[in-house]
Amino acid sequence: MVITRQMLRIRPEQKALAYLQFGAGLAAWQFLLVPLLVLAAATFRPERNPEVKQALHDLGWIMPFMPFVLQSFAIALAVLLDTGPTPVFPRWLAYFNLLECFLFLPAMLLTFFKTGPFAYHGLLVFWVPLGVFGLWMLVMAWGPTGRSSAISSWPGGLTVSRACMLPERSAPVQPSSSAVRLEAPESHPRTGHVPGAAGVWVLLLGEMSMFGLFFGIFMDARAGDRELFARSQQNLSVTIGLVNTVVLLASSLFVVQGVRVARGGEAGRASRFVTGQVFV
Repeated sequence: MVITRQMLRIRPEQKALAYLQFGAGLAAWQFLLVPLLVLAAATFRPERNPEVKQALHDLGWIMPFMPFVLQSFAIALAVLLDTGPTPVFPRWLAYFNLLECFLFLPAMLLTFFKTGPFAYHGLLVFWVPLGVFGLWMLVMAWGPTGRSSAISSWPGGLTVSRACMLPERSAPVQPSSSAVRLEAPESHPRTGHVPGAAGVWVLLLGEMSMFGLFFGIFMDARAGDRELFARSQQNLSVTIGLVNTVVLLASSLFVVQGVRVARGGEAGRASRFVTGQVFV
């Protein structure tokens, strides 16, 4: 509802995208709740015919993912079409939703595979969409109330300014006869500011989530067959692993040094650091 309310503020002619997002969101939550009921019914009577339980199990896991894709695509398209002087959503939110659409597409292949990464319990069908969807809920819980949503118009002509949530304060506006503006007191500065652009933090959190899933899958597989992993370690090259680690650390060092000298106005040295990072 909050996302729909904010999308309706973008443009009156874009109401269709807001309603598409709302309808797809409702359908998405239905497709999350109904399978849980089906799986609960499959386990409710353990003495039931195994074939019936297998059918209920398949019905509980094979679900359509198109509502999730439609919801994110509607949000992304609305944000990209918002060309006003004060965008309702930050632009990086569109690219994040497009990324979610892309990562959800492999899940539509689950009906063609019973094993592997495209199976119902595989990496690209279950683990990646699950992690991305959890991250999406966190991002969208913050996005509609971010810095671009400084002014919220309520019915009845009351306009409330949440200037205390912004990193910079806009010029005060004189109240009119049809609106009342409530300004945050100047004596309460904004605290708890997280440094860096919001898009960078989304990228970092997304990468941490993905690698967290990878490490979790690795540890689960290792716990299932410790002897196999112990034998496989004998085939690994310590030298190659060391070289790979040095390359990763060196490239990161070049990036950090390049950003540092670029901020100091030394464009020539910054370009050399970038060239070194690309070469490494």
